[in-house]
Amino acid sequence: MSTALPRPRSCPAHNLSSRSRPSAPRERLPLENALHKAFANRRVNRINERKEFFRVSLDEVAQAVRKHHGEFELTRTAEAAEYRKTLALQEEEQGRTGERAA
Repeated sequence: MSTALPRPRSCPAHNLSSRSRPSAPRERLPLENALHKAFANRRVNRINERKEFFRVSLDEVAQAVRKHHGEFELTRTAEAAEYRKTLALQEEEQGRTGERAA
């Protein structure tokens, strides 16, 4: 996932390509193109194909990657340190709010 920032970012989303997106589908990497075809009917936005979001599970993606690319190592839990710290802060804040309400 690209944040268009020069330094690395932690993001709890799954992405198969870290390069910037070309404008034409025919320029995609072969694996990315194969996955787009495999999940075409599962697009979140079927009107604007530049919106590359699909309703698929990680297991479905892994199965399709193995079919079109071969075996690979799948990391199911991203480090996402900043995201996890944010969740902890939100939980802590909610705990304080709950104490005041009691």
